[in-house]
Amino acid sequence: AEFGLKGFDFGGSSSVYVNDNLGVFDTRQYSFDNIVHLRTALTYASTTEQVAGYWSTYANAMSKWENAFNGQVLVSGAIPVPARVAYTAYAIYGSTVPELSESWAKGLVSQFESMYIRSVDDAPNKTLALTSYTYTVTVSADVIVKDGDNVVASGAEFPYGKKLHIEAVTEKPGFVLRADGSTVDDDGYFYVIDNINARYVDPVVIANLTNLASTFVDSYKGNVYMGSGTANDNGEGTFTIVNTNYTGSTSTNTYTNKFLNFDTSSDAVTQYNTWVTEAATKAGTGLSYSKDIIKDDVKVGEVTISYTGKVSTSTKYDYTASSGVGWTAYVGNYVLAYEGKLFYHYSYDSELSGKTDTQVQAHFLPEVQALADAIAAAMVTVA
Repeated sequence: AEFGLKGFDFGGSSSVYVNDNLGVFDTRQYSFDNIVHLRTALTYASTTEQVAGYWSTYANAMSKWENAFNGQVLVSGAIPVPARVAYTAYAIYGSTVPELSESWAKGLVSQFESMYIRSVDDAPNKTLALTSYTYTVTVSADVIVKDGDNVVASGAEFPYGKKLHIEAVTEKPGFVLRADGSTVDDDGYFYVIDNINARYVDPVVIANLTNLASTFVDSYKGNVYMGSGTANDNGEGTFTIVNTNYTGSTSTNTYTNKFLNFDTSSDAVTQYNTWVTEAATKAGTGLSYSKDIIKDDVKVGEVTISYTGKVSTSTKYDYTASSGVGWTAYVGNYVLAYEGKLFYHYSYDSELSGKTDTQVQAHFLPEVQALADAIAAAMVTVA
């Protein structure tokens, strides 16, 4: 094998930032069949969601390359170097050199595991090398997605780089076709380069959601629930919350949240109740040394918030007591969602030690009401 960028001027560096050097894709000068990503982020501890995200992130970064859909390899950079080489050799040459089989590569890795790693039997991830990834296509009821002439069922899985077509079931003035996770071209085609959410959207609703998120951040930034916050103008109601961690230090926890729009208020309430149940479950496991679990609903005007939390009396981290509360809310057809993680507000207050559930609720109530006020103020923008 030869180095694909032979003769490329790296300017004395051992690496190059591809986005600033798109000439590497100039096939008149350089020709290569494979790109190998060695990434330490891919480990035995990686979750399924993380592995999917790693592949789409690294592979999509090379989307301008002519072999982007069939020539890339992702190998864990956290395994011994000989194991990385073995996986790379299998991924590139396994189809033409029988000796470099998948079983050979895995066997070599297993030898290193037995010699240097205590145990990987219970490791959540055993996928340490990928040559592609399979993603899910979710299809809403108002669109049809096709693979050639075949209609794609919602939840169907396709390999990275698959080309599909989207069309509306019924044309609606002003609505636009979307394949979230990819981009729909003028002819209605898109590539599966991540998990896809195919839908038909009203740009007015999109604008309302974005405005709602921005107004909420402006209204509530700096509050106890939001150390700082930012709204993504292209995120359809998406915003981030940055919360100082439990030690009060400068390190922070960042959570992505989103306002979601539903066709009817009853649909919004149904989703809200689902998240209320999830919040109660997470609040019961989110902090160590649980003493009490609290739950309450707060209604401010048309805004309803459910919050759940717990109190710990452990002296861990030299605090007498700690507490955490997570929340979700709805108003009209809109629901405030926490995506992937339950947002916690942490409070370390010695006065909470030994308090009853009612007293703990009273501690949080003014803050939750302030949150509801901010949501209500933001909702004026979409009324």
